[in-house]
Formats: sequence, structure tokens, C-alpha cells
Amino acid sequence: MVDWLEEMPREIVGIIADVKKRRLDTGAIPEIYLPYPQVKVTSIPRPWRSNAFFIIRSAANPSSLAAPARNEIWSLDRDLAVSPGRTMSEIVSDSIAQIRFSMVLLQLFAGIAVIIAAVGIYGIMSHSVTQRMNEIGVRMALGAQPTDVLKLILRQGMTLSLLGIVIGLFGAFAATRILAGLVYGVSVSDFVTFIGSSLILILIAFLSCYYPARRATKLDPAITLRRE
Repeated sequence: MVDWLEEMPREIVGIIADVKKRRLDTGAIPEIYLPYPQVKVTSIPRPWRSNAFFIIRSAANPSSLAAPARNEIWSLDRDLAVSPGRTMSEIVSDSIAQIRFSMVLLQLFAGIAVIIAAVGIYGIMSHSVTQRMNEIGVRMALGAQPTDVLKLILRQGMTLSLLGIVIGLFGAFAATRILAGLVYGVSVSDFVTFIGSSLILILIAFLSCYYPARRATKLDPAITLRRE
């Protein structure tokens, strides 16, 4: 307890939960609430602001209370400077504006990364199927069924995709310390998020591998071997 509080003993009449006064992503600081008439500025050895803040709770629209509250204060003293009122929603929104902007950018870049990954996987698999047309034609001429070709290409493509997802998960876990300052109320090592993201990437990788593999099953072995 600081010195000026020790010089002014107070009776504790209640304890409230932690209040995040500045921002939602910062911890609460120790504070006490004193009745306004009991505050003695001369006994506090630090700069003391004479500003007073009033919180009004109402079932009506909060925005409609600003003008009546301002007029009520001016009815007591017309020379008082009254700042425009703000709703709690506006205060909370302003406190997380920077974090929200960072998260929007992060989501935007993550979405672009997913699109690039899907296009990349599809392009690689398409190129691989094109390069292996002769091989696929020979396999089908020797008795391989379209389902066998489909399974072969899917297995090879999904193996590489799953390997990339595993490497990405390790990289994501390593980057959790960097992301810790950008999230609030959510653990950066939330397994639901990691599992959900992995399943989405697996689905995208499967679809990106499936269409080139499906195209490979429609090859005519005779035409392919004739080219060879």
C-alpha cells in the first residue's frame, strides 16, 4: 500500500472483480475507489486530475441520453466543460481497434496464402499428370484400372500435402510467441483452431489432387502409346 493511503486509513466496504481500464488485452492494475467528497487533493503527493466521469445505465438508447445529461450538468454550472459522451460499446471498440485491424490483415494474408497453396498444389499435380501421361498409359495398357490410377495419384499427392501440413504445424507452434500479443481471450496454442485449419487444408489438398487424378483416369492408352 502506498504512503498516502497509509496516512489516510479507509474502511473496505466491498471488493469487485478486476477491471480492464485501458485495453482489453492488458492486465488489470491495482486500484481503489474512493467516494468523491472524501478525496482530499492536498493529501495526495502526486498530480491529481479534477476530471469527473459519470456512467449512466439505462434501458433506453444510450445515444439519446447524451444531450439530457449534458443539459443537467450545465443546469448546475454553465461554465463546466463537458466532453461528448461515449457508449460502452464505442469505448470497447476503440480499445481493440488496433488489434482488430491487425487481425483483419492477418486473416486477409492467411486467406491469400490458402488460395496460393490450393493453386500451387493443383498446378503441381496437373503438371505431374501431364509429365506422366506415358507412364499412366503404359500402366493402363498393362491392366491398371482407372481406380488404380486415381488411387496412385491421390496417394502421392496427399503424401506430399500432408508432409507440408505437418511442417506448417511445427512452424505455427514456433510462431505462437509472436502471435501472443495479437489475440485476446484465446490461447495461441488452441488445438481446436490447429485441427480445424489442418482439416481445411487437407480438404483443399484433396480437391486439388483429385481433379488432375480424375483427368488421368480418362486417358486412352492407345492414343498415349501411339504418341510414344
